[in-house]
Amino acid sequence: MRVLLCGLGSILNNALDYRLRKYGYRVTAARDANDALSRIHAGQADIIVSSIHIQGFKLQSFIGLIREDLGHSIPIILVAEIESEVETILEGMEAGADDFVTFPFKPAELVMRIKLLLYRYVHY
Repeated sequence: MRVLLCGLGSILNNALDYRLRKYGYRVTAARDANDALSRIHAGQADIIVSSIHIQGFKLQSFIGLIREDLGHSIPIILVAEIESEVETILEGMEAGADDFVTFPFKPAELVMRIKLLLYRYVHY
């Protein structure tokens, strides 16, 4: 399964890349929303893990474009800093994100959420 990391920054990308590859996932990182959308349209993602502060689009527009083009065929997990505004997280969830985690988080928690969402998308 392919995980697309969007707008998380190089340090977090590297940490998640290492952890996710250990569990057998293929990981790709996108620099910004436009890069992410190109990779999604090229079929390079089975699940998306995105910062709520992705560059290039407002979060709701970014998620809206994914949902308009692909419906709910790809799960989306948002990553928000612990001090993030609750409204921003809620807007992302209302736009069609499936789940969120607050940073800092334990990488094992994110891996578990990815496994659960992929299981639900494949089996339901």
